[in-house]
Amino acid sequence: MPKAIFIVGLNGSGKSTIRDVVSMPDNILIIDPDKIQRENSLNELSAGRLASKTFHDAIHEKKDFLMESTLTGKTSLKKIQQSKDAGFDVDCYYVGLSNVDENIKRVKQRVANGGHNIPENIIRRRYDDSYNNLESLVKIVDSLRVYDNTDSFKLRAKFIKSNLEYIDIKDNKNIEGGRLNEFLTKHNYNSHIQNPDDSFVNKVLEPYKNDNLTRSDNPTAVIYDALNQEGLKSAEQAITTKLNGNVRVVDRNELVKLHPDYDSFKENPDELKKQKNDFGQQAQDILIEDAINKRLNLAIEQGFENPETPTEMIKDLNQAAYSVIGYVNGNKPQSLATQIKTSETVNRMANGAEHIYEEKLTDQFIVEHDKQHLFDSNDPPRHGNAVSIAINAAHKGISIQDELKECFGVEVNKAREKISQEQVQKQSQGYDKQKLGL
Repeated sequence: MPKAIFIVGLNGSGKSTIRDVVSMPDNILIIDPDKIQRENSLNELSAGRLASKTFHDAIHEKKDFLMESTLTGKTSLKKIQQSKDAGFDVDCYYVGLSNVDENIKRVKQRVANGGHNIPENIIRRRYDDSYNNLESLVKIVDSLRVYDNTDSFKLRAKFIKSNLEYIDIKDNKNIEGGRLNEFLTKHNYNSHIQNPDDSFVNKVLEPYKNDNLTRSDNPTAVIYDALNQEGLKSAEQAITTKLNGNVRVVDRNELVKLHPDYDSFKENPDELKKQKNDFGQQAQDILIEDAINKRLNLAIEQGFENPETPTEMIKDLNQAAYSVIGYVNGNKPQSLATQIKTSETVNRMANGAEHIYEEKLTDQFIVEHDKQHLFDSNDPPRHGNAVSIAINAAHKGISIQDELKECFGVEVNKAREKISQEQVQKQSQGYDKQKLGL
């Protein structure tokens, strides 16, 4: 049976150092995103993608490996679960400190010695997330050892097949008040966190899992949105064509129809929305995780009105070594009344999509209307607010040129002149011209 070893813990805990303290197998593949970033002069995102690709290759080849992680977000847990599902014997070592201030202090010490930095606000944000995910590890892995590295490495707890076999809460004054002590105290009473039961949803979605799609070595995920149901269907057709039919379409509007009681609430807008967000979201998460494990192309319906949700999804997909495309289909509403009624929603969508584009979270961003490209981030030249302007133009059923006239109140050539002037002004204020999309 192949072996997967995960060394996890918050930044500054001592994950790399524990490899010198605890006996590890010889000649094991080590997947360390920090080392990859350092040795290849990559940014954090690119290093994470390369680490994820190496991980997926090891899973596919049934190759023993060791991987480091902060155990934050959904991606780390998914990788550990995927290793288990792929038939690996999974051992996990969690390294903790007394409190988050100690983590921040040690990262600063590392920087002073020439090491890499992690901003304090990010460490604080990751702190609770890491310990929350530690609870989930108890039921996933074959063995879990929890170490306290506040003074020196000390084994505090050991779990085998979810069962607590050893715990040490003596001499714990140095860790009182922190999440590590909270975890140890809780499990001293043999309490266990139960994972949500997905069996019901899994049974409903079983036909979708057997869609006979082809694995891709470099999979693509398209996150898409539209102004109405007609636009969503048009978007799905366009994406399916782009990926030659080899794509799993995950649309919560369709998934909610699989609910056994759908007929009883489909005419109730409030309940329909609730079930889309509950049952539909749960179904979507299961299908996406299954597709990532199989390295399938994905098309995921996700609103851009609140950019936080798609941003988190895009980051997870990036960590899973996916190429991500943002896509908006801007079908014009049939009536002027509907157009006016939906204009506020369109503005929120446009602003959210613009944020994702400006932050360069996706590899490409496309806006279409009636199967015609209004905007493609891979086709320069580009102007400021490009995505927002394209979406609003699509909503009104007019050209981008006409939308520019309306936005700036001048003819197109004058609009371009104004953009050019703004570009010079922003440059003089120290802005990055390319980042602004000008």
